[in-house]
Amino acid sequence: MDSAPTFAFAITYDPDSVRAAARTLFLMQQRRMLRFTLGSLIFSSLVFAGLAWYLSFFWLLWVPLGFLVLDIVLRLFMRWAVARRLDRTMTGKSAQIQFSDTSFSIASESGSHNLPWKSFKSTRRDARNLLLCLPRPAAIVIPAATVPEDALEFAEARVRDANAAV
Repeated sequence: MDSAPTFAFAITYDPDSVRAAARTLFLMQQRRMLRFTLGSLIFSSLVFAGLAWYLSFFWLLWVPLGFLVLDIVLRLFMRWAVARRLDRTMTGKSAQIQFSDTSFSIASESGSHNLPWKSFKSTRRDARNLLLCLPRPAAIVIPAATVPEDALEFAEARVRDANAAV
C-alpha cells in the first residue's frame, strides 16, 4: 500500500517550459544516436572516396555530402516535430502531482498514472523544468517555476535512491 503523499501540488505547462522541455528531450534523443551517425557518415565518406578514386567516378563524392545534408534536414524536422507534439499536448494544460516515499502520481484530463520511483532511469534539469526520465527516450516534465524546490530535490533523491538499490 502506498504511503500518504509527501508533496501534492498542481502544475500548469507554460509555453516557455514546454519549449525548454522539447529542446532537452530532443538533445537526449540525439545524444544516443550521435556516435552511430558520425561513424556511419565517416565510413560512407571513406568508402565513396575510395570508390571515386578507384573507378574515376568523382561524382560519387557528392553521395556522402548528400547523406550529411539529409541528416541535417531530418534532425531539423525531428526537432520541430518534438516541439510541435509537446506544444500541442502540454501548453496550457494542468495536472495534479503527488510525490510519496514509494511512488510518483500524476493526474490530468487525459488520464492518471501512478509509477514507482524505480520506473525512472534518471532526472534531468533544464532552465525551466525537472524531467523524470523513463528508460526509453521519454520523460515526465515538471515545470520548476510552480513547484517548491524541496519537492524537486525530494523527487531527484527518490529516483537516485531507487536506481542505487537496483
